[in-house]
Amino acid sequence: MSDTRQSSGKGLLYAVIVLLLLSNAFLAWLYFQEKENFNVAIEEKGILDDQKAELEAELEDMYAQYDDMKTSNDTLNAKLLAQQEKIKDLLEKAKNNNWTIYKLRKETETLRTIMKGYLVTIDSLNTANIQLQAEKQQVTQKLNTEKKKNNQLSEANTELSEKVKIGEKLKALYLFAGALKQRSNNTHRETDHAKRTDMLKCCLTLDKNELTPKGKKWVYARIVGPDGKVICKEESEENMFEFQGVKGLFSIKKEIDYQGEETDVCLYWYYDEEFEVPEGDYVAYFYCDDYELGQRSFSLK
Repeated sequence: MSDTRQSSGKGLLYAVIVLLLLSNAFLAWLYFQEKENFNVAIEEKGILDDQKAELEAELEDMYAQYDDMKTSNDTLNAKLLAQQEKIKDLLEKAKNNNWTIYKLRKETETLRTIMKGYLVTIDSLNTANIQLQAEKQQVTQKLNTEKKKNNQLSEANTELSEKVKIGEKLKALYLFAGALKQRSNNTHRETDHAKRTDMLKCCLTLDKNELTPKGKKWVYARIVGPDGKVICKEESEENMFEFQGVKGLFSIKKEIDYQGEETDVCLYWYYDEEFEVPEGDYVAYFYCDDYELGQRSFSLK
């Protein structure tokens, strides 16, 4: 009876020992399994952190590329700035652990695709701009060439105008200035005596010139007396003419009809009977069409 109880006790003890060994073995297996899972999780977390850091670097690089893509087109710049704002927002989300790598990668790929589209647009604009610059340069060169031709033509026209102006200038073949005495029979003869002088005579012959404009013209005689003053009725606006932009007194004038042929012209200055003609040297200047035709001197004693 005693032996039977001892045998049963030993059997129970062995059973407990086996159960404990099996339990410890199972716990050890669980421990190593959890440890392996933990190591895998740590490794996967490291991979995810690396991927997130890589995506963040890519986003920062894209942000910098958008800065380099800025153009002179305000509308396009506004669109590029809007994409940069999206990148900044995505970078903020990337720092949030709740934002998954999948979503981050997907958004980054979308932004990358959009950026490629803008790169194509900017490249097209740059190509078009280069073409426009080349065309502008060609047009500028043509304009400069035409401007040079116009300047040459203008210079030639100016030179031709000067030649025409010189060619149409009136010239005098003959000039005369002197004093006359009136005879009792109303005829006149030349004199060099001041006391016998009744009038002054200025004559000229205009040369033939087909280039000179034909028609009515004024011929002026400006006689300077011994006192150095212009002989005239009075110093008034009516007794002034314009010569090369300057107004001056004239002594006598006469309107003629010039038709391109030799034309004789005589002008007379009459003294009043009571006027005492001064002795000395006189100079007569002749003008027509804004040209000085010449001068003649005479003396009265």
